[in-house]
Amino acid sequence: AAIAVLPYVLITERGTVMTWTPRVVVLLAVVGIVHTGVAYALYFGSMKDLKAQTVALYSYIDPALAVVLSAFVLHEAMTAVEIAGAVLVLGATMASEITPKRKNRYF
Repeated sequence: AAIAVLPYVLITERGTVMTWTPRVVVLLAVVGIVHTGVAYALYFGSMKDLKAQTVALYSYIDPALAVVLSAFVLHEAMTAVEIAGAVLVLGATMASEITPKRKNRYF
């Protein structure tokens, strides 16, 4: 993702905001490789051992949890739309888990 976004940043920012020190390059590499690459490798690698319903549940919870964590950890303000979206996503996920499952008589 960092490689894909880099040309856009270079064109739009024209290098005025960025200073390429060795520390910045190392931190960017750590974020790109460890925090993104390893995390996604673990996430997608574990999918083969989980049920499809569990994977779907986690994929729905992930964006809502990111918004909630950004509010609590980073102290970012949550808008009413974000709160409503999180409630709808988590509510729909919970509703699909607690409703009784019907047997499909055709299969």
